[in-house]
Amino acid sequence: SHDAYNDTMTKAHFDLNLLRALDALLAERNVTRAAERQFVTQQAMSGTLARLRAHFGGPVPAVMISADRGKDLKVRLDACGIPLLSKPVKPAQLRALLRTMLK
Repeated sequence: SHDAYNDTMTKAHFDLNLLRALDALLAERNVTRAAERQFVTQQAMSGTLARLRAHFGGPVPAVMISADRGKDLKVRLDACGIPLLSKPVKPAQLRALLRTMLK
């Protein structure tokens, strides 16, 4: 069908750099460390995460843990749908967030 052809073509034009970023995100389980691994800024990796979400049509589970308490970071993460936990993070706080995210 025409829709199947369009789906195949969309997947055929997938940006393979996103796979490299996804691999780093999965391996590091941390946006900042994944960014360092890929030699890009944390902001660039957050943008890549947003592109991955858009491509796959759903959320890629992520949490940002940062000592940065600035409003700019919070605004950027909110735009990507990524929750922010400020350091130091209590284990119970992280567990509660993860339970909510993985429901």
